[in-house]
Amino acid sequence: MPGFTPLRCSSCGTFVDWREGAPGEPMPCPECGGTIHVPLDPPGHPNPWEGREGFFLKRWWRTCDRALYHPHVFFARIPWRGGHSAPIRFVVAFYLQFFLILGVWIPVSWALKGKAPFPPSLFLFVALGAPLVCGLATALLYLVSFLVHLCLRAAGGKGPFEATLRVHAYTFPLLIFRYVPWVGPFLHPLWTVACQTFGFAAAHRIAKKRALVGALLGAALAFGILAGLGYLFLVVGLVVLKGSLELMAPAPPPGP
Repeated sequence: MPGFTPLRCSSCGTFVDWREGAPGEPMPCPECGGTIHVPLDPPGHPNPWEGREGFFLKRWWRTCDRALYHPHVFFARIPWRGGHSAPIRFVVAFYLQFFLILGVWIPVSWALKGKAPFPPSLFLFVALGAPLVCGLATALLYLVSFLVHLCLRAAGGKGPFEATLRVHAYTFPLLIFRYVPWVGPFLHPLWTVACQTFGFAAAHRIAKKRALVGALLGAALAFGILAGLGYLFLVVGLVVLKGSLELMAPAPPPGP
């Protein structure tokens, strides 16, 4: 596993921690003020989240930046082996940040409206909702990754299932773009397909056209299965509700 390697300033020779800058952007030397150009693929672990260098939130956001804004470089460099725990923890960290922000925003907004700043129901919502949502997101991630992996293999893909799972996990934060006003419903799927096409092409060593076809077919298959399950649950729920209402209905009065 490659370790951290600092960059050297060409003006004064000082070794600089490039992790304080952004990949592909210039940063100033702390000694002489000269310009140091941080490459898109700086020396060190290609995946900050798995490199375990620095605070985990900083590593999460740095990984998010590389996966979403430089997917052609990020997915061409990261290792495709290493277990499922790191990508799953990446998705869980996404939802934990969401619930943390929600847990702060709701009391503040309620306090501004003159309501109780910390109702007990909020604690119950966060305590029960966070693990439930994280569990459902993990199950959905495995289901979609499995279906997409089948389609990629049919399209000539050669990578393992773990590689497909990693692409899905590290592009998962694109979900937040769905809620951008006006353009979110169009921006989210287009950006997701673009990033995942780079990822699947690198993970399965196939052309981008084949990766795009496999990703679209897998997404359509997953949508169809989830829609079918949703319809099935709806029908079963309506049948159960109808039977419950019939049991609770008062019995007709006895005849004369």
